[in-house]
Amino acid sequence: MDKKATILVVDDELGVLQSLNMVLKDDYHILLAKTGREAIDIFEQKHKLAKEELKDLKVKLKILEDQSIIEQEVECKESLEEVKKKIKQNEELQKSIKDLNLKLKEEIKPVVRDLSVWADIASRQNTINSLEFSCQCKHQEGCSFDKKIREIRSIIKKEQKGLPTKEDLNQKYDTYKLKVDENNKKWQKAVSCGLELSKDLGAAMAQYQSKKASAEEYEALKANYEAYDYFMRAMSKDGIVRQIISNNLGVINSEIAKILSYGVGFSVFLESNEDGKAIDIFFKHEKSPNRYIELCSGMEKTLAEIAIRAALVNVTTLPRSNIFVLDESFGALDAEYMAGLTRILEYLKTLFETVVIITHEESLKDFVDYIIEVERDESGYSKLS
Repeated sequence: MDKKATILVVDDELGVLQSLNMVLKDDYHILLAKTGREAIDIFEQKHKLAKEELKDLKVKLKILEDQSIIEQEVECKESLEEVKKKIKQNEELQKSIKDLNLKLKEEIKPVVRDLSVWADIASRQNTINSLEFSCQCKHQEGCSFDKKIREIRSIIKKEQKGLPTKEDLNQKYDTYKLKVDENNKKWQKAVSCGLELSKDLGAAMAQYQSKKASAEEYEALKANYEAYDYFMRAMSKDGIVRQIISNNLGVINSEIAKILSYGVGFSVFLESNEDGKAIDIFFKHEKSPNRYIELCSGMEKTLAEIAIRAALVNVTTLPRSNIFVLDESFGALDAEYMAGLTRILEYLKTLFETVVIITHEESLKDFVDYIIEVERDESGYSKLS
């Protein structure tokens, strides 16, 4: 974001404008105007653009508010948390199924072991049958296998002692297999459900991020709008400046009266109008009733302007300039007020280190300490002499 400040440069000399633009352009946005009217037009245009931008911000805010974007963000976040909760429950279910299968596996081990014993018994019984068959084939009494058969039967008898029946063991094993198969089906179902929930999580996350971005945009727009709105109202004619001047009219009017007391024969004072939304400037003369400054002569307006400017600078608590510039202020120079003007200029020299007067009036040369003449050479350029 470009944070350069903007400077409006006003001067009727093109060379001055170009020089200042060259010096300042790297650090500031420069606006150039050759006349006061052009400068006011630029300011009004910028003010209009600012108002339009403020209006656009308000429209965007209204759109987002109509969409209930903050409520949507909250809803999406709740949906996202619900999906996460279901995923956690599903993971716990899968774990419980696995744990149950492990438990069943431990419980079935004795059954498997006993079934293995029954298998060994069956194998030995087959051995006995085979040996008995061999004895019968040889038609021998006291067959040599009798001893072996007795040994095997003795082993079988020991193994069968305390051993559950084969039928009970098979029933337990079948029950175990049914439970394992059922758990495996549940686990597969939980896994499938987990995959679907993962997809739902991705969709919910994307939707939440989208709504969150919109909500953040809304909050940023709202903050910008409020800041812009406060700034516009503060900088308007009814803003901070009017309020400060209204609250200090007594001090300002006293300072104006002090400056004009140097022999001009009239005074000027500021006054808030009835609704308090504007400040009027009145001209007061001992020979006439109070009247608006707009109804005064050109020289009276000039002297009033000088007094008001100097008074405002003199009473401010802000850092103040030590230079006071009067640029072509005496086009309506009046002999009636010449002596008073001289005394006011002398007083201004006590308030400011330097008072600069830019004028074409030759008569003012007698009232200044230093003269710098600006002439135009043959090439059309201004030069100092």
